[in-house]
Amino acid sequence: RDGAWLPYRGVGEQPLRQANDGAGPGGASWNAFFFYHPFKGRFDANHARCPVTSKTLEGLPGLCRRELVLFSALRPGSIVPPHCGPFNGRLRVHLALTGSRGCYLRVGTQIREWEDGKVLAFDDSFEHQVCHAGQEVRVVLMMNILQPGVRPSVVDQFSLTNPVRYVEGEAD
Repeated sequence: RDGAWLPYRGVGEQPLRQANDGAGPGGASWNAFFFYHPFKGRFDANHARCPVTSKTLEGLPGLCRRELVLFSALRPGSIVPPHCGPFNGRLRVHLALTGSRGCYLRVGTQIREWEDGKVLAFDDSFEHQVCHAGQEVRVVLMMNILQPGVRPSVVDQFSLTNPVRYVEGEAD
């Protein structure tokens, strides 16, 4: 963790917004701190606020910078409804930072619980869902990386030609 990463210290006291996921009252309450966004590009101010995280991200081979890279905070009791990513050329990666106990990810028929300090990576083109039955706000560093053998130009081209696949508020 970054010493400069202050937005999620005490996140339980910060208002988490209702995600625009169509799930109604049982939906996900979450907050996001973006480093990259497909519509908005690079968030220079956020990189400056988190220099260690930024340096680490910039050194990751295969990081998809035209896609979502963010800290994602999810409130206990939240359910992110089943959904699928549109493209199997990348892997969604979550580095669990805090509040993982009792927070589960289902990909297809497999269910995994996040563990603080550990990575979960999955092909988000498979149906997946999140259920947070824990007691603390779960915070992950979320990013996409290239599937082995996929050239960056393929993902960049897909991201540029399929912008409608993203909705404001997508962050699981």
